[in-house]
Amino acid sequence: MRLGVLLGVLVLACGACDDPLTFVCSTDTQCGTDGKCIDDRCAFPSADCSSGLRFDPTAGPLAGQCVTEGNQDMSVADLSASPDDLQQVVDLTQGDLAGFDLAGVDLVPPCGIPGQPCCGGACTGGAQCAGSACIASDIWAVGYFNGGARLGHWNGSMWKDETLQVSGIQQGLNSISGTAANDIWAVGGGGTIIHYDGSAWKPCASGNYCTSSAASVDLTEVLAFAPNDAWVSGNGSLLRWTGGPAWAVVSGLPQQTYQTVWGLNSNDIWTVGSTGSGYSAYHWNGSQWSSPYALAGSFMFGLWGTASNDVWAVGGNTSSPIIQHWDGNSWSSSYAVQGGTVDKLRGVWGSSSTDIWAGGDKGGLVHWDGMNWSKVTVPGTGSFESFNSFWGTLSRHSWAVSSQGRNYRWQGTDWIGSDITGETVQWRGVWGSWK
Repeated sequence: MRLGVLLGVLVLACGACDDPLTFVCSTDTQCGTDGKCIDDRCAFPSADCSSGLRFDPTAGPLAGQCVTEGNQDMSVADLSASPDDLQQVVDLTQGDLAGFDLAGVDLVPPCGIPGQPCCGGACTGGAQCAGSACIASDIWAVGYFNGGARLGHWNGSMWKDETLQVSGIQQGLNSISGTAANDIWAVGGGGTIIHYDGSAWKPCASGNYCTSSAASVDLTEVLAFAPNDAWVSGNGSLLRWTGGPAWAVVSGLPQQTYQTVWGLNSNDIWTVGSTGSGYSAYHWNGSQWSSPYALAGSFMFGLWGTASNDVWAVGGNTSSPIIQHWDGNSWSSSYAVQGGTVDKLRGVWGSSSTDIWAGGDKGGLVHWDGMNWSKVTVPGTGSFESFNSFWGTLSRHSWAVSSQGRNYRWQGTDWIGSDITGETVQWRGVWGSWK
């Protein structure tokens, strides 16, 4: 049985949601303010995908996959569940209900999907029900404390100290990024590069270091696109992973300190470097690096964007923020922050072009709504706390980590903070996935 074009979609109540609910859409509005309806499945912004979109965990066979040009149209008949499975989504407006047992089924608004209310106390796929909302169940934080690496893991209900997995690394970890729950990279001081395969964190190449000419330098940020495609910025150069056996130094750039790296895909990469007399941005178009674009800040720490003509760079001077925007042709002068003063900024991330967070020293946090950058006050933060890194999947599902051993989760109205390990760890990176 094939159901034609879906015009009106209702979700069948899934009881305790013991199995993943499959949600079929026909319009973007059915995927919320952040989502797109592609091939009858909801996809949401994801900086880890070259297309900028990743299918929702409720997308049946496409769950968790990056959207590609090759995605084929699918109908309800392509779903793996049997017709009498009450977790199917059907097009009631078409009247094509043959084979569906609707006896005793309640029709309810969508639930159980990321960023939405829990469905019968549970959520789909790898999401977990926390309070009353569905959130990711697999989030990692990396940092530094007391002379060595620190590692924390969120399992959907609590943070767990996983430092024993990296106990031999006498360097801080600065950044983390991955493509899936079993393909995650973390980098740090002394050239440290480690990889998680879904069961354990393992060093890359020999010892804690990769075999490359940049093995002894501090590495600042990692960005992963695919199992055979990842980039790292560091003191002296950029590195790239193409499947091994070792990371290679990226050619075509001057030798200097590269503070961050970000891109939409491997043919659209930005990095920011400094020789000690200011910072410049460099762009890779797949074949060559651009000439340097001078930036305004004495320090530039973060890059993030939604498109080739919508990229943000954040940093600052001694005690003031710098926020610059790339529109496809040039970098703007720094944007002003409305509603108060903040210190220099260290990290930036967003769920869309009108929902972007940036944070930094002295508990400074700002938000972009598409028109203005505005200061946001987070209770409990002080002059010694820095927001260092952000990650998320939806506007209602964002995470941040700080220099005072804490993580913060945005729940749509407030940032709620909690300790990760109970120590004052300098958390520097956060990244997660839907298992």
